[in-house]
Amino acid sequence: MRSGAKILLIHDDKFLVILRDNLPEIAWPNLWDFPGGGLEEGETMEEGVIRELREELNIGVEKVIRLGIEKDKKGEEKGRFWARMDDEKVKMVTLGDEGQRWEFMSLEEIVAADFVPPLKDFVSRNLEYFKQVVKKRREPDPEKISLKTAP
Repeated sequence: MRSGAKILLIHDDKFLVILRDNLPEIAWPNLWDFPGGGLEEGETMEEGVIRELREELNIGVEKVIRLGIEKDKKGEEKGRFWARMDDEKVKMVTLGDEGQRWEFMSLEEIVAADFVPPLKDFVSRNLEYFKQVVKKRREPDPEKISLKTAP
């Protein structure tokens, strides 16, 4: 089993997303995705998602909020995280060696896009709550997040 972690990285009222490579050998080719990926041996989910941000977008974050852990169809644990970006951080973003391009999308655009299905489902389940959080420019309360905890 391989655990992983994804991060909802927000700037103003939109989220940074990456268009996955269009390669048949990878999971979810040519779909939009949040930054993140599989964990390396001995890595915590927080460490993994921070490493993935450096690898995929050449940026770091000072603070991540752990929204919770979901389980996929195979029973593998997938961490869900949240962090904010300021204007300076946005200027530093450059695509690493994975993905075709990056952009910012609103919550509504994510739900309407060709997005990785488990993450689209996560956003859809929490859409109304995330809209409130974004509108009020506050941090999410992990206790209010709807998580899929069984395969």
